[in-house]
This record gives sequence, C-alpha cells and structure tokens, in this order.
Amino acid sequence: MNHLLRQIAPISESGWALLDQEARQRLGATLGARKLVDYGGPYGWHFSAANIGQVKPLAAEPADGVTALQRVVLPAVEFRTDFFLSRDALSDYDRGAVDTDLTALDGAAHRIAVAENAAVFHGLEETGIAGIAEASTQQPIPLGEDVKTYPRHVAQAVEMLRNAGMQLSRSSYDGAHCSAKSSAPPKPATTAGGACPAGDYRNVDGACVPRPTQAAAPPAGATAQCNDGTYSFSKHRSGTCSHHGGVRRWL
Repeated sequence: MNHLLRQIAPISESGWALLDQEARQRLGATLGARKLVDYGGPYGWHFSAANIGQVKPLAAEPADGVTALQRVVLPAVEFRTDFFLSRDALSDYDRGAVDTDLTALDGAAHRIAVAENAAVFHGLEETGIAGIAEASTQQPIPLGEDVKTYPRHVAQAVEMLRNAGMQLSRSSYDGAHCSAKSSAPPKPATTAGGACPAGDYRNVDGACVPRPTQAAAPPAGATAQCNDGTYSFSKHRSGTCSHHGGVRRWL
C-alpha cells in the first residue's frame, strides 16, 4: 500500500518526479546533523524501532527462579509538516513551464530539516532522544564574533574529536563546526555584575539580551524573525532562533 496516497492525488508522474527532485535537493543541503551520526535508511513504513542490542532486567520475577529481561529499543519518531501547491502550477509544468513555484515545498523541507537537526544536536526529551550537546563529554569551543577565526575553531574541534577516537571525513567538517557550536553550555544567569532582568538571558559576551518574543510587528532592537513567528534579539548570527525553528528572515 502506498501510504502517501499518491495514486489518488491529481498529480502526474512527471509532477511527482519534480517534487521528489526538489525535496531531495533541499533536504540534502540542509540535513547537516547526519554527517555526525550513524545514519541508515529509509527503512519503510513498517519500521518501528531500532535494536541496540541491550536488555534491562525486570524487577518482578514471572515465576520462582525465573528472571525476565526486556529488550531495549529506540522507537522511531515521525516528523510531518503540511504544505500546499497550486494544481495549476503543476499543470503548467506538465505543459513545459520551467518556472514552477515550489516555495511551499522548499519551506516544508527546511522545516523538516531544522526539526531533525535540532533533535540530533539538542535532543527531543519526550521521545528519549539525547542530543549531541547533552551527551558530549568534549570541552566546547566557542566560535566568537570574528568569522575569520571560524576555520581555526573548526580545525580545533576536528582535532579534538580525532584525538577522542572519532574518524572524520572531509564531509564531516561542517558537522564538526555545528557540534562545536551547539555543545556549548548556556551561560549562567548571574555573574559578578548581577542577574539579568526577567525575560532576558546572558549571551556569550556576558550581555543581557531579551529572549525571543511574539509580536505583531518587529520590536525595537529585534535582529531576526524565527520560523515560529517570534522575534530574536540575538547579537550573533550563530545559534539565532536555534530553539524556534531557525531563522525565517534577518532584520
């Protein structure tokens, strides 16, 4: 059975090929977290959990002298997002149009990629997924403000991971960059200079910055609008809107 129900959608085979190609291109460029974790698949609709080869003993004995061991698995998590495309636009493509508007599909692919990257780097507590930032035992390397120093920091992160026994290919360097970024622990709420006002947080420079907020229009001092509609006041582009679906637009 085709669980995507493609056979009942008013889209031609060439139209589906166009959508598939566009989605693959957008996802392939954005799913950076897959460079740092063991990745396989797709495994199909019937795949429900990954076997990790471990068991845990149950507290109660099912019978005298009998112990019970439960297999430990990692349940699969499905990410879904809705988007809408014009049937007229897809019909025009079948007629030979080369400027089909797939903006909605691009946005949906971006949202899915942001969700997966966030789950890998920061975890998804309700599902039992522990993120790299939480599980990492490596000392974080702050990126700082000067983008000219980023290659040096990435090289330090790569060297640190290699010394820890990780084998990194050249395609993993971008992932190492992300890991160095996301594994940094939050700054403490208080310093010798005192606590930040309610609703603020202290950034990497030690300055108090308002937390992202919902507003009908960009508030004074906002630097970006996040994908969930909130406005960020971040002073650095690195990490902006990381817990709000990523950056929709810079202000």
